[in-house]
Amino acid sequence: AAPPDPPLRDVWLMTGLANPRTVEHYVAETFGLAGHRRFADHHAYTRADVLETLRMAQGRPILTTEKDWVKLGALVQPDEAAQLY
Repeated sequence: AAPPDPPLRDVWLMTGLANPRTVEHYVAETFGLAGHRRFADHHAYTRADVLETLRMAQGRPILTTEKDWVKLGALVQPDEAAQLY
């Protein structure tokens, strides 16, 4: 996928990884990290997880991994999808 235009800045990260440090560092250096919602590896996401993360992000873009997006995609409403990358 093409990078968003304008570029993302001051983002929230949402991950379900055993060791999120590497991706967290990358996001902080590349985009600026406003916050990180960490879940356990192989977390079974719920609609409540999505809603709480959207609330915490306060309109900021939310980044997640491809692995997590596969799990989250069905839980995100079409109007919310534009906020998640």
